[in-house]
Amino acid sequence: MQFAEIERLASNWFNPLLEEQRLAFRGAVQAILGDASSRGMAYSPPTYFAVERRAQQEVEQRGRTMLDGYKRALTATSGAVSREIVVRIKEKLNTALVAESEHVHSGIEYVRVAIKPAQTKTTAELCARPLQKLMADFDLFVAQLNSSANS
Repeated sequence: MQFAEIERLASNWFNPLLEEQRLAFRGAVQAILGDASSRGMAYSPPTYFAVERRAQQEVEQRGRTMLDGYKRALTATSGAVSREIVVRIKEKLNTALVAESEHVHSGIEYVRVAIKPAQTKTTAELCARPLQKLMADFDLFVAQLNSSANS
């Protein structure tokens, strides 16, 4: 199967889910802020860090959704997955996760502006750990898929 077909299958699966996650993220941030407000902590650094922690979880969740799409597409292929396909998928995942991280980071900007915490994570910092996890999971998946294809 060609990369374009794998990309099409994967994105057809994950794009609708990503839209749902993007909408749900706003509500999750509002829930954190509402809870903090009810405790009189709306403008406190711990509130911002709770929002930022949720943002990093969101980036990882979106990455997992994309990875699941690629896994489904690759499972539908026959034979071993070539190194070229692996590299191209990793590049796509990296680019897409950075874009999602930027989207999430800008989505909590109003909280940063309101609270003005002393330290904040950059877009790259929000993305770094989730990206490492996704790439390791993808490598393991491809190794298992190729192992079973060669058996």
